[in-house]
Amino acid sequence: MRRTTRTLVIGAVGLFLSAPSVSAQTLDQICPGAPNGIGALWGRVTDTAADLVLPGATVVALWNMNGEEQRSEAEVGPEGVYAMCLPLETSMTVYASFANEMGGRVSVTMTEDLTRADLSVVMTSGVAGTDDRLWLCVNDGRSVINEQFARLVRCDDDWQQLERCPKVELGSLSVQPVGAGSGMLREMIEQLVQEAKRIGANAVINLRDSRGRSSFIGTVHSTSITGEGVHIAVDPATCT
Repeated sequence: MRRTTRTLVIGAVGLFLSAPSVSAQTLDQICPGAPNGIGALWGRVTDTAADLVLPGATVVALWNMNGEEQRSEAEVGPEGVYAMCLPLETSMTVYASFANEMGGRVSVTMTEDLTRADLSVVMTSGVAGTDDRLWLCVNDGRSVINEQFARLVRCDDDWQQLERCPKVELGSLSVQPVGAGSGMLREMIEQLVQEAKRIGANAVINLRDSRGRSSFIGTVHSTSITGEGVHIAVDPATCT
């Protein structure tokens, strides 16, 4: 599993401002107290299919520092605009995600204090017949998770192992129940689905319980679940 460091550079700033408002501001107004070498990346996030802005979407920036992947996130405001405080002169990848959809990745290297990068997501959620369940196959689909929570997770009979599919790795996931009792597993699966979609993943691989087990057969007593969120753009039935 790829090692990912989550880093907030001066905080990932989700500004609830219009595009002209952001462009008219100074770096100090967007990123107060920013040290030398930090700039502001901002832009508008839209659904290109419907030509609408996407308030509530998440923008993710990824870059490498000393051999470790760094990650920063910002929420898109009501007018469809985001802003993030990030390192200058650093090659990074930026993308937006909303619900179970992830937009195309954009390569950015900020050379000025304020840099604009507009992002897009093609939304299919809500279209008749669309299945937006999280892709999760545990023990080839023969697990308590797949049997009990089919309304939340999907594993078709003809699918190959999701780990074999070409994928974009989005980071590790770890969930723990807040309460106790018979509803613990359901609570953790609901959290897992929510967290996976939040980072733009449509699938989770390498699922493990608190004891490091991966079968999830029979009665499951676990205090945590971990896995890796990924985005798979192909039909899992075609993976070899």
